[in-house]
Amino acid sequence: VRVCVGVERGRRDALGSPVFHDDQHGSAVGGRAALMNAARATGRSLDDLRIVMLGMGAAGVACGDLLNHVGVADIIGCDRGGIIHPGRDDLDEIKRAVAERTNAGHRTGGTADAFASTDVFIGLSGPNTVEPAWVGAMADDAIVFALANPVPEIMPERPPGNVAVAATGRSDYPNQTHNG
Repeated sequence: VRVCVGVERGRRDALGSPVFHDDQHGSAVGGRAALMNAARATGRSLDDLRIVMLGMGAAGVACGDLLNHVGVADIIGCDRGGIIHPGRDDLDEIKRAVAERTNAGHRTGGTADAFASTDVFIGLSGPNTVEPAWVGAMADDAIVFALANPVPEIMPERPPGNVAVAATGRSDYPNQTHNG
């Protein structure tokens, strides 16, 4: 994360103009558009959503920043260590900043704990990292964006009945959402 974000910031500062990095900004813009549509389809407003994000690398951090910027206040970021919160002592400067501007409910624990009663899951992590039971603990009419590619965090066929909208980063599925 530090390298990717550092290079982008360094280029931006050196050039004096915006720099677009597809993994960061493309994922964030595509994810926001997809989330706006999914929220509309489920009768929700962006600012009312509680989101769990798994994968706080460059794409996850950029997605979280953009969603915060457009009014989503309740984002619970997760990485390999579980829920990102200010009490964790293993966070680098970027994840520490994430901890300071997310997780309004001050949740702690593992990734599975983050899913309880959330409206949206956004996965920008790795293959098969989410269990169907975790998604089952989400709110009714849940929105699931499992975007790891080529194998998503949870396959679109696996989410339980509480899922209203499911999307993946794979182009061989009909509900693809991703920057690529």
